[in-house]
Amino acid sequence: MAKMPDWAPMERLQNEFAAIGFYLSSHPLAVYEKSLQRLGVCRSADLVALLSRGAPGRIKLAGTVIDRMERTSAKGNRFAFVQCSDQSGAFELMVFSELLGSKRDLLEPGQAVLVSVDGRLDGEQVKLLAQSVEKLEDAVANSAAGLRIVLSDPVALEALRKTLEGKRGRGRVTLVVPMPDESEAEVTLPGAYSIAGGLRDAIGSLPGVSQVEEI
Repeated sequence: MAKMPDWAPMERLQNEFAAIGFYLSSHPLAVYEKSLQRLGVCRSADLVALLSRGAPGRIKLAGTVIDRMERTSAKGNRFAFVQCSDQSGAFELMVFSELLGSKRDLLEPGQAVLVSVDGRLDGEQVKLLAQSVEKLEDAVANSAAGLRIVLSDPVALEALRKTLEGKRGRGRVTLVVPMPDESEAEVTLPGAYSIAGGLRDAIGSLPGVSQVEEI
């Protein structure tokens, strides 16, 4: 039997979506759940209720880009409708020419983004106008996130050191280390690190790491 290709998690999930129209295993944003709460991100499923009450200023949304459809206005300016999904559903953004021109590379299918939008209800339909777009990984890395890493074997320490090397940021990393007497020691590493979904996945795949969770 031929061996299945060993896709990276995001690539595997994108192929899943392309094949069947939804994410069968888990949404790519699942690894960011606590960071999204920390950043004050609204779920797409809550938009109607939020806008019905009168949204208090700009709304933050996070999503994986599904599709981008570009158009040209009567004045010759490019704009786009960008479809995204989060763990609760899907939403569509209108992106005007200036923002589209500067952030087009982030609005490609498969990209995970954090967007700031102005929203309104047109009947029961949600209308969203994008005001800013940034890479979700960067937004998470710049937030005060942290990781708690549970080790099953101290052999993981050297590989962990190499993985964290150069990842300076604002997040704290705490290790739970097994001791010879079968107890555990909890140690917070000195310094602060850039915590993002990709780093968490990389650490979680290391031999000797049994669990990685955001704190």
